[in-house]
Amino acid sequence: MAQQLELKTTTVPSNSWPRDLLLLLLGVMILSCSAIFTRLSEVELTPLATIFDRFWIASMALALMNGLKGLKQISTADVEADLTGESKLAGDTPWVEGLLMLVLAIAIAARAGSWAWSLTQTSVANSNLLHNMTPIFATLGGWLFLGHTFDRRYLMGLLLAVSGVVAIGIQDFNVTDDSFIGDIAALMSSVFYAINFLIIEKLRRKLSTTAIMTGSCFWVSVILVPGIWMEGSGFIPESASVWAAVICLGLLSQVLGQGILAYVLSRMNSGHVSLFLLLEPVITALLAWMIFGERLSVENWLAFVVVLTGLYLANLSQGASGLESQG
Repeated sequence: MAQQLELKTTTVPSNSWPRDLLLLLLGVMILSCSAIFTRLSEVELTPLATIFDRFWIASMALALMNGLKGLKQISTADVEADLTGESKLAGDTPWVEGLLMLVLAIAIAARAGSWAWSLTQTSVANSNLLHNMTPIFATLGGWLFLGHTFDRRYLMGLLLAVSGVVAIGIQDFNVTDDSFIGDIAALMSSVFYAINFLIIEKLRRKLSTTAIMTGSCFWVSVILVPGIWMEGSGFIPESASVWAAVICLGLLSQVLGQGILAYVLSRMNSGHVSLFLLLEPVITALLAWMIFGERLSVENWLAFVVVLTGLYLANLSQGASGLESQG
């Protein structure tokens, strides 16, 4: 069965596929640094304060970008230019799109919060491994709710890539009664991340990347305010290094990294985009090997090959599918 995503949209030119793939890889590489920035910021800030700073800084940056572009309002009634320089004109934004934007913000906040909390309740290895199950839920959700269908080559690639990631983290995985709740929280973070991708893919049919990023970052900041207030901890960094860390989280990880993923979701399906996030543990392990001299076993290298093979198979399936998506 050939993969066919039944979206009522225009066909993405075949020559755009390599560029989209390179953009996706760039986005994943940027997001792979998020853990480093988060760890640096948590020297002074709580996990919730770190998340809040990430999103309010991103909101301010996006608002400034909109102002510089002369956008008076974010609406699908405007002619919106995207990263390709292409423009599109859509009708008035219905209330359901506003509701989706709010649900997206809730999913983003829930994903970030559940993952951060899981790190306090279970091991880092358990949390990372379960958090990386996002492609499974994104593929299932795309099939159930967005009408995606996938061929055997894609499904085989998904199975191989997930198996490789499991092989990377399984050596340090521990199953104990004390970590059960934290493990569930980490797994739920992958579910929320999948919901994030599915909603963005749905919204990208009518809204621009800038509109989605601005709206979601603003609402996430608003949603987190009560938590910051109840926590009673400060959210303003005291040192220059922590300021640099949260600014990098807001500008690089959120605006640029997540912005690239949001853009690519107008040209690839959510299951495929989330699948490439499985490169994060591979990139992180390689950086630790090159920078910190951490040892990589033969099993690690074999797992990397399995992940890359799975992504290659999924890439062949996606590239040959004649994917139709909104430009």
